[in-house]
Amino acid sequence: MNERVKTVYEQLPEFYKETIEREALFASIDNAERMVVSLGALSLMSVLLAVALLPYGLLFKAVAIAILGSITPFLIPYIIISIAAEKRKNEMENVLPDALLLISANLKSGLSIEKAFLLSARDEFGPLAEELRQTAMEMFGGKPVDEALTDMEGRIKSELFKETLKLLVDGIQSGGNTAELLESSADDIRASLELQDEISSNIRMYTIFILMAAMIGAPLLFSIS
Repeated sequence: MNERVKTVYEQLPEFYKETIEREALFASIDNAERMVVSLGALSLMSVLLAVALLPYGLLFKAVAIAILGSITPFLIPYIIISIAAEKRKNEMENVLPDALLLISANLKSGLSIEKAFLLSARDEFGPLAEELRQTAMEMFGGKPVDEALTDMEGRIKSELFKETLKLLVDGIQSGGNTAELLESSADDIRASLELQDEISSNIRMYTIFILMAAMIGAPLLFSIS
C-alpha cells in the first residue's frame, strides 16, 4: 500500500476502519485499505458525474452532492466487503458437515488432530480448506489446539461455526470423544441447514404471493370497483 493510499485511509473515522477491517478479515481480504480508498474515490466520482447530468439547478445539485458525497464513499466499500464476507461464510457453512465427517474419519484412523485437520483441507471445500490448513499449521507450529481453534473462530463470520468450534474446544478440554462429537455436530449442522433452506423457500413463496397481490390483484380490484 503506497503512502498516498495509507494517508487517505488513516483519515477515516476509527469506528469505520474497525468495522471495515473486521469485515475484511471475515472475507479474507488482505488489501482492504486499498480497496476502501479506491472504491470510495470511484463512488464519489460517480456521484459527481450523475448529479452533474441531472437537469436541476445549482442549489439542488450542491445539496445532492453534499448528501450523497458524504455517504456513498463510505457505504459502497462496506457493502461490497460485507457481501464478500457473507458469501465466504455461506460457502464454508455448506461444506462444514462434510469437512467435520472427514476430520472425524481421520481421527478414528489414529491420526492426531492437527494431521486430521491438514489432511481434511481438500480443495473442494473452498475457503474452509484454507482455514483448516492454516489452523493445522498453527497446531504444528506449537500453538495449543484450543487456542488455534479459537483463532479460527475469530476469522469466520458465522454463529454456526462459532457454536461448533466452541463445542469442539469444550470436548477436547474435557477429554471427550472428539470423533463422535464431530459426527454428532455434522448431523446437527446438516439438519439446521436443511431447516434454513426450508424457511427461506417459504419466505420466498410468501414474498412472491404478496408482490403478485400488490401488483396484480390490487389494481384489478380497484379497476372492478
